[in-house]
Amino acid sequence: MISTLELAKTSSFEAEKVSHLLQRCLDERVQVSLKVGKRRYKAEVLDLQKGVFEIHNTLDRDSVMGELRGRDLVLCLPCEGFLFEGTTSLMGLGLVKPFPTLKLAVPQSVHKVEKRHSYRLVHFSHETEVLYSTPDFQIGKGTLVDISMSGCGIRTDNRSTFDFSALKKDPRVFLDIKIGSDILLRVDAAVVYIGNGKLGCHFLKLPDNAKQTLYRYIVQARKDLMFKRMQEEKEHPAPESPAATTPSNKPRCLIVCTEAEWLEFLTNLLHRKFEVVSCGFRVQEIREHLAQHPVITLMEIQQHDSEQVRNAKKFGQIIMPGSLLLYFGENLTPSFQESFAGHGEAEEILLDLVSRRKLELFKKIENYIAKRVQI
Repeated sequence: MISTLELAKTSSFEAEKVSHLLQRCLDERVQVSLKVGKRRYKAEVLDLQKGVFEIHNTLDRDSVMGELRGRDLVLCLPCEGFLFEGTTSLMGLGLVKPFPTLKLAVPQSVHKVEKRHSYRLVHFSHETEVLYSTPDFQIGKGTLVDISMSGCGIRTDNRSTFDFSALKKDPRVFLDIKIGSDILLRVDAAVVYIGNGKLGCHFLKLPDNAKQTLYRYIVQARKDLMFKRMQEEKEHPAPESPAATTPSNKPRCLIVCTEAEWLEFLTNLLHRKFEVVSCGFRVQEIREHLAQHPVITLMEIQQHDSEQVRNAKKFGQIIMPGSLLLYFGENLTPSFQESFAGHGEAEEILLDLVSRRKLELFKKIENYIAKRVQI
């Protein structure tokens, strides 16, 4: 079986270990889910045999044949607070008395989904302090970069003598998170990212009282932030006409992104050479920005699967002639990069932000543009 420590340390598992994860879901009656397009289907694992597992089927035959047969399905496996994803396919229909089932292939591999899907709070109205300690009694100190219901980012003290290399062997930490004078959270966590003076932590066990306290704090902080922005917009309204603003002589760069940390990083990276504008994934909003003829567009990769590749292809079709397109994300696996073969050379069009090496990434973007257009 796979230990909690191994779950925390490992970013991907091959077929044999995937079967162990499925067996754990079967034993603990944990629901798994299938993603196909924008639909998500949740069900319990009812049986596991060599290379095949069966989940409870509540769909009618037409839905199964129309939506699932012959398609790449994304299997999501929750385990000990972590989420793993891999590709599976429908093998047929079955029966584990008295329940009808879907027979699915055990994925050849699964990878850990590192991205936090819950809202990430990055602005704090009070001072924050975090003490992190390890099972071998190392203690470090830092401040919050961000926090969500599933994890937090910690800015470490650069004067610390903490041995961060030890966290690669055993990523378990115990966190004392202090926000202002009223909030103290004590949480078991695992370190999933180390670099650039920052620790990324995934909460393994958030006690009920801490969960309620954190939830109330995040909700109130979001309300306060929205109210503050509304007040600022009232006091400093935007110019009525775009013509009133002085046009920039810089080439325009459009960033299509919903991840605040990535957007901030790329904006800081590119703003000296480019006029950087950004938007979310609403098609109408993207089209309005593309009508301004950006020299290059950077699109966020939200998940590592075939559906994302199809979306990337659709997105490429609405890019204006003469505008270039790059994609960016974190921890882009070799198999995912290979799936981009039909969109150009993966090494050229994919930017992996995991290292946060500004000079290297900027040179890559600059060289990509230089090969194709004169700025």
